[in-house]
Amino acid sequence: MDLAGDQIGGSKEEVHAAATEAKPRVDLLDEMGIYAQIVYPNIMGFAAPALVQGLDRDLSYVICQIYNDWMREWQAEGSERLLPQAMLPFWDIPQSVAEAKRAKDIGPLRCPDGRRTAPGGLPDLGTEHLVPAVRGARGAGVSADQHPHRRP
Repeated sequence: MDLAGDQIGGSKEEVHAAATEAKPRVDLLDEMGIYAQIVYPNIMGFAAPALVQGLDRDLSYVICQIYNDWMREWQAEGSERLLPQAMLPFWDIPQSVAEAKRAKDIGPLRCPDGRRTAPGGLPDLGTEHLVPAVRGARGAGVSADQHPHRRP
């Protein structure tokens, strides 16, 4: 089945290289007169339900580590001008603290969105549940941010 003509946004060949590759992204930043860019781990945020509900939690933690390692490499390929945020495994506070310490050279750490309800039966992400992870990040010498959005 050929779906090339039916893809939302067109084919892979039509996507600008700066969308997925570090060097072309930096070149585009230069064209736009922008020195650096914060790179949010949106793909990891969109995958949060699968990471929490659909996979073994230890495997999900390894996926976060792989993502963070990739971001470290991508940052280097982008001449340190692409400033990625590490993803913490927010479903497990001790793992979040450990990953904050391991990934501290990436830059700011990403805490999950402040949704009304968290996936997988976790506590509301606007409650005290994440406080130990944020403290762990601070203890590792990095700041943590939370990507808020409007609650329904």
